[in-house]
Amino acid sequence: MGQPGQYRASSPNGGLLRSRGKYRVLMSRGSFINPLLSVSADGQVELPVALGETAGYTDPHKALQAWHRVGASHIFLSGPSLPAVKSPHNVTVIGATTLSGPDQVSRLLGSGYTGVVVDRVEAAGWLGEAVKTHRDRVIVRLHVHEAWLSAHVQAGDGSDLWTVVEQLDGMGVHNILVSTDDHGGRWHHKSLEILAGVAESTKAGVLAWSPHTSLEQLHKVAELSQDGVGGVVAGFDATFTFAEAVSAISARYDPYIWAPPTVDPDSGLGQV
Repeated sequence: MGQPGQYRASSPNGGLLRSRGKYRVLMSRGSFINPLLSVSADGQVELPVALGETAGYTDPHKALQAWHRVGASHIFLSGPSLPAVKSPHNVTVIGATTLSGPDQVSRLLGSGYTGVVVDRVEAAGWLGEAVKTHRDRVIVRLHVHEAWLSAHVQAGDGSDLWTVVEQLDGMGVHNILVSTDDHGGRWHHKSLEILAGVAESTKAGVLAWSPHTSLEQLHKVAELSQDGVGGVVAGFDATFTFAEAVSAISARYDPYIWAPPTVDPDSGLGQV
């Protein structure tokens, strides 16, 4: 198994998702930016907001419709307890919560979710069973950090990262969601190199988990699409809109200068 930095082959088609040896993933070409929405204790879901405003909450169906109107097609819901959902047409809803066994995975998938995020460490004893049963509907969360010891990278529980990635491939995992606590959960330098290395080392589709992010961060992660990174699951804290996030991943003519994009106020994007 290789190390990060050895996986820099260019994508021949310049697409956001690569198909070379990859499994079919839940994400599509037009869904690189995937909103990560919090769910309140009473089952209400976060709404898109204008810049500087405090996030409002409403029932899941209305919230999903609102995000669909601003352009989101793949939406992650995160909270200690997730409500049943009925997603709008052409919207994929994925649940991320603490799970104690494969029965809970089945229950969540039966309540309207297209996919479920399963933490690799928390599910150590039953992950294989869940993947075997639900295949590409299980997205495995893989936690990494910059513990570099003689070019050795560790997963969240201290295991050798590249051995873990190889094990997930052998298990038939179709989708991996990579997260990090380094830099407050933001992707910088070495952690970006680890992310690219994971994407190049696996047959699975790879996404970046980024609950606290910026437009510049999104642009940096999007640059790793040539390495096989298929998208980012991003939190929105009213410092930028969904439309600005989508603009931030577009190609820049000058690779050395980056600035937040301007959104045409008449485009309708970013408005509820």
